Amino acid sequence: MKQKLIFLDIDGTLLPPGEMIVPESAVDAIHRARANGHKVFLCTGRNLRMTQPLFHYGFDGFVCSAGGYVGCDGKILVDIPMEPEQVSGLRAALERAGAECTLEVRDETYGGIKMIERFANLFPKTPGKVNSEAERWRKMMEFGMTICPIERYHGEPVYKIVFIAPNEECLTEVKRQYDYILVDCSPSLGMLTVNALAAADSALIPVQAQYLSAKGLEQLLQTVQKVRRQINPKLKIEGILLTMTDSRTIYGQQISNLIRQAYGKHLKVFDQTIPRSVRAAETSTTGKSIFQYDPKGKVAEAYHSIAKGVLADAEKRLKRQFEQLR
Repeated sequence: MKQKLIFLDIDGTLLPPGEMIVPESAVDAIHRARANGHKVFLCTGRNLRMTQPLFHYGFDGFVCSAGGYVGCDGKILVDIPMEPEQVSGLRAALERAGAECTLEVRDETYGGIKMIERFANLFPKTPGKVNSEAERWRKMMEFGMTICPIERYHGEPVYKIVFIAPNEECLTEVKRQYDYILVDCSPSLGMLTVNALAAADSALIPVQAQYLSAKGLEQLLQTVQKVRRQINPKLKIEGILLTMTDSRTIYGQQISNLIRQAYGKHLKVFDQTIPRSVRAAETSTTGKSIFQYDPKGKVAEAYHSIAKGVLADAEKRLKRQFEQLR
């Protein structure tokens, strides 16, 4: 049997919201997968410290801090924190905007007193009354993993900044610092994805050319509509991008045609697709992007084409908005 690498998200996937004990059924599945020669990894936005309590379940490695810190079999494969200039610039912009934030380093989380008080007062006494992110922090605090005062931060490499903005205007200055901000969301409809949709101007939806992914697309679109109605009425759908396509098989062609027929009348389904590629799958083990690892390959060329198309559409929208203001 060919060895496979299995990556498991934690919150809302491996663990129910607010829990720190992996269900026995999941533990059994992990052990059976490893017994069959496969490697099983934790893949999470948590930093190393918040992930370590789960290591004893027998994982081969981890992808922490949204890809910034990666280890396998006791070796660190990727260690890519944010640039110090990025950290200081973003902190300054958030502070001017009145937004509170935490700094996640490898072994600690730092936050201002307002952020600490917010988390401390956010959690009700009874479980299940807040979102999954709040449930996770509550359980972390029960394990003694509190947020350290920001005054104790002395320049350790930062892998992630989490912020809470009291209103949308707080994000305006941060947005001005970038032409485009890409928020990569996990393949689940948890609170983090909803928060990303609440802050976004538009959503580009990648969908694997597989039956179950196509079925899940409808649920995601329902979530987008709900966010539009209740939180972010300006949210647009940039389009649907088919990924891991294989036009050589009848199955691949059928799924692609199914998605285009079902959604193409109401939403843009990009003509350009991202083909299935072994070289693309290998990038996760090298710690390099597809443009570094295989810059002339078919996947890199496909992403270049998509980027050009999305930028061209954005420029057209800006031009129309400018003409309307004249």
